[in-house]
Amino acid sequence: NKRCVIMAEATTDYSFANFDIYNILSLDWWLHHLADAYRDNPIHMLTELGLVILVLWLIFKHDTRKEPSEADKLTIREQEELIREWKPEPLVPEDISKQYGILRDKKKIESQQTIHINSGCKSNVTDNNGNKYIHLSSQNYLGMATNPEVISAAQETIKKYAVGSCGPRGFYGTMDIHLNLEHKLSEFFGNPAIIYADYVGCPASVITAFAKRGDLLLIDEGCHYLITQGAILSRSNVIWFRHNDMNALEQCLQTVNEEDTKSNRPLNRRFIVT
Repeated sequence: NKRCVIMAEATTDYSFANFDIYNILSLDWWLHHLADAYRDNPIHMLTELGLVILVLWLIFKHDTRKEPSEADKLTIREQEELIREWKPEPLVPEDISKQYGILRDKKKIESQQTIHINSGCKSNVTDNNGNKYIHLSSQNYLGMATNPEVISAAQETIKKYAVGSCGPRGFYGTMDIHLNLEHKLSEFFGNPAIIYADYVGCPASVITAFAKRGDLLLIDEGCHYLITQGAILSRSNVIWFRHNDMNALEQCLQTVNEEDTKSNRPLNRRFIVT
């Protein structure tokens, strides 16, 4: 009896073999991996290969940006000429400084009287000569912090509601004190009232609540920055008129009326914001 022994070369099936971290160092493993990936999804494989080549190219490419040479550097003479020609500008434009009285005569500043303010929450202060002044650099210039009625009301409020880091209804919800204040304001002004925790959110919230895209806002140029932001958020059409100039406002209204007559377009809502 003859025995036939067949010896086959041992091969590794890379598709189903357990991954070994050392395989990434083998060129044979990478070739089999690319072949399997191309067979399963050729477009995905070519895309990944292209991205890998691009990353390697970006990492190892030579920086072709021009380095400053000796010819690009300024000479000492050129540097001195630039220094002589340079004229420093004031941080505050001179016309604004004169308008609001920021730039004043140095002698006038030196001759101004110095007022020594005692510590404490007093609304009035006294200088060395006994003259009384209102302390406008303090938040208590109205004397509310030392008013007996205000102090008593604050004590009762703390006993009833306690204290916290903040008090807006956005954090703690609407309470009876919010509704009572709105009711009293409504009675005083004769119109419905709503209170805001801070002035920052009030203009933008009110304008966007009434105006929308397609409406027309005629706004005074002197309005606060927060009002202009509310106009932008409302996405309305905006026309600016000169500050406190009723003639300019009337001219803007006449121009809008003439354009409406010519175009025969449907009327939109108009708001005047001052």
